[in-house]
Amino acid sequence: MEKVQVNLRIEKDLIEKVDMLVRQGFFKNRTEAFLVALNRLIKDCLREFLRKKLDKIRQGTEKYPSPTDVVIKMHEEEE
Repeated sequence: MEKVQVNLRIEKDLIEKVDMLVRQGFFKNRTEAFLVALNRLIKDCLREFLRKKLDKIRQGTEKYPSPTDVVIKMHEEEE
């Protein structure tokens, strides 16, 4: 995958905290720490986006039985 260099201005206290995590062995270097943090942020945002989208899709379906309950009932009727 192609990599692109990005330059950021970050507050000194944040960099000091990242450096402390690197010294403690949580990450190999600053780059790894920032990549892990950025990937977690993206996953959290995507999860929230999907949650909101599902909530919107589900609006108005509260009166319908849950698919799980329907499947359980179908299995009970087969027995």
